[in-house]
Amino acid sequence: MALRTLSTAVFLTSVVLSVYMQRASSSEVNVTKAQPPISDQDLLEFVLNLEYLSAEYFLYGANGRGLNATAPQLTKGGPPPIGGRKANLDPFFQDISQFALINIGLLMYNFQVSATIESSGGENCTID
Repeated sequence: MALRTLSTAVFLTSVVLSVYMQRASSSEVNVTKAQPPISDQDLLEFVLNLEYLSAEYFLYGANGRGLNATAPQLTKGGPPPIGGRKANLDPFFQDISQFALINIGLLMYNFQVSATIESSGGENCTID
């Protein structure tokens, strides 16, 4: 079952990427109309949304619980999750929880960095 799910995910990803690559290389794309991001805050929020998504994905896959159960301080009272149940999987899939913990660590680090930037007004900041 897991192999079938993995192969389906790989297939769908390859289809989406191939369509995207065809559009990116076609002459219909007008690069002169492309707009840069509005601000650094928008870029940070986009990256944080991706981290939330990957953390939720790996947490539900490994533990059957999301960020609200694992690290509730990160969601800051957002909308309630729709829920999920833990599947009885092979011990191999417990390794997925390591990916979830990595994503939680990245989210915590990003919040520390953004708090540092916000406290100094975002000017003359260096991030090490």
